[in-house]
Amino acid sequence: VLRRVGQGGMGTVYEAIQHGLERRVALKVLSAKLCHDKPFILRFKQEAKAAAALEHPGIVQVYEIAHDKGRLFFSMQYVDGVSLLERVRNGGHMKLADALDAMTMVVEGLSYAFDRGIIHRDIKPGNIMLAKDGRALLTDFGIAKFTDSSTITTVMAGTPAYMSPEQCASRLLGERSDLYSLGVLAYELLTGRRPFVGETSGALGVTTAERIRSE
Repeated sequence: VLRRVGQGGMGTVYEAIQHGLERRVALKVLSAKLCHDKPFILRFKQEAKAAAALEHPGIVQVYEIAHDKGRLFFSMQYVDGVSLLERVRNGGHMKLADALDAMTMVVEGLSYAFDRGIIHRDIKPGNIMLAKDGRALLTDFGIAKFTDSSTITTVMAGTPAYMSPEQCASRLLGERSDLYSLGVLAYELLTGRRPFVGETSGALGVTTAERIRSE
């Protein structure tokens, strides 16, 4: 392990060197409390395996899932660059041409995943890496789902500000849910702000879910 590069609700991401192959990887170590949640671990492994099968230049490749001293971790392709979230925060909104280039690459990667029956469910600037060579890569398939008849969420999973109404309402999901999130993403890249806001981090999603259920 070389250094910590980020931290979120699910765990911490480090830059590391994989022994044997001597390649640089991103190592995501899940938080201790999640490592004791057996249903979560099973679900995470199933979905991570699906993400590992996605080999596309617009998707960060997952290499390995393993345990070490009771801690669950997985390694993935290291991207030398910044997230789109960092890009917007540090540089403000993007120029139209730059935003279109990034969105085009994200759409190509997402289309590849759709063709293999997988929806991402958490499209947002923080989950898209912008490499120094200009490539935009989609990452974090931790809550991805297959687009089959069982794809119904029993709990709200995702980031409310980017979630479609049906995702907020725990309804049957399909590709259109990710397309909604892409629209929110495009708006933010071009304007520097999100189209909808709530008074609290969860208010937007909860309010939308209640409205949909009442219709």
